[in-house]
Amino acid sequence: MHNGKRDYVGGRLKRVFQEIRGGRFGDLSCMGNMLYSLENGGDHYIVCHDFYSYLDAQQKVDETYADQQKWNQMAIEGVAFSGKFSSDRTIQEYAKDIWKWSQ
Repeated sequence: MHNGKRDYVGGRLKRVFQEIRGGRFGDLSCMGNMLYSLENGGDHYIVCHDFYSYLDAQQKVDETYADQQKWNQMAIEGVAFSGKFSSDRTIQEYAKDIWKWSQ
C-alpha cells in the first residue's frame, strides 16, 4: 500500500489497461469504472496482484504446449487420474447429508 493505494499495477498490467481503454477488445462502457477502481485502490480482492503469476503460469503452458508429445501425455494423464468427481454428485450429497433431503 502506498498512500492508501495498492501500487502493484505495474507496467505490463498498465499496458493491458491502456489497450482495454483504447477499445482493442471492444466496447469499454462496462469496463471503464472497474479499471479506474482497480488502478486507484479499489482492488479489494487483490486480483491485479495475481497478474504476473498468471503470466508466468501461461508461459509454462505455452512451453509445454509446444512439446506436443508432452502435452498429449499430460492431457491423457490428467483425465485418467481425475477420479470420480461430479458437481451433481457433490450437490446431491450436500442436500442429503446437510439438509436431509432426498428425491
